Amino acid sequence: NFLNESDLSHILRKIKVAETNEEFSESFIDVPNSGCVERTKHRTSTFMFFTKAQDSKISSIEKRSADLLGLRVDCIEGIQVVRYRCGEFFSHHHDLGTLCNGKVQL
Repeated sequence: NFLNESDLSHILRKIKVAETNEEFSESFIDVPNSGCVERTKHRTSTFMFFTKAQDSKISSIEKRSADLLGLRVDCIEGIQVVRYRCGEFFSHHHDLGTLCNGKVQL
């Protein structure tokens, strides 16, 4: 019950506007130790972020997220929406650091 019907309706309306305005970008992964990102065969989706505190509804969701995590709202990332169209996927991978003996080293 983290998101209520009003939250979901608001987010869906915002997503439709973002789609109309072509605000979705191709998903990518971080290239370890390079400071670069790249499109990869492991992630074929598109994504968009809501601007932090974009409006009162988004601010409310961000506040609940921060409270749930025990953090200040300025310490959490903006809300990200990832879109998968027919045939797109997200396969096994990790985004940051080096995987060594089942642990990620940053």
